[in-house]
Parts: sequence; C-alpha cells; structure tokens
Amino acid sequence: MSLREFRYAVAVREGPDLWLTLWVKRSPKGEFFVMMPRADPDVNAHNSYHRDGRVHAKSYDRKFTAVKRQPLTDPFKGTVQLGVFTGHGSKRVGTI
Repeated sequence: MSLREFRYAVAVREGPDLWLTLWVKRSPKGEFFVMMPRADPDVNAHNSYHRDGRVHAKSYDRKFTAVKRQPLTDPFKGTVQLGVFTGHGSKRVGTI
C-alpha cells in the first residue's frame, strides 16, 4: 500500500488576521508529527509518533519525554495523546 504525505493546519483567526499555530503531518511511512512554527528554523519543535511506537517531543535536535507506545500497525486500538501545547508562538510567526 502506497501512502501519501498529508498535512492538517491549525490556525487562529483574530479579526482580519489569521496565523498558523501548529500543523499535523502524516508521513508516507504512516508516522505522525505535530509541528510548531518558530521564528528560528533551528528550533524544529515537534512531537512525533513513529511506526515502531516511539513517541517523543523534540527541539533543537534534542529528544524530550521519550516513551514507547503501541506500534502504528494494524490493528491499532484506542487513542494516544501527542502532547500538550499551551499558548502560541509570536503572531509574527506563521501569519498568513
């Protein structure tokens, strides 16, 4: 089965302004990434769920809160939280 990459945006509107607060990506391998826009591209802040069940948060290429969950293979049961996100980045970052 050939998978494509999918991206889902989460945006916030305030009056006439709209800005991207995060996006979710499903890779062609079936892995999931929650990406957070930052002014500094080296931050690369994201949470990920890999096919083998590894789940972690990452920033500046350093892993945090690494845990092992069920693999992303059939049959997958239940739900998994991919992080808690409080607040937003600067409105200048991700403004559309």
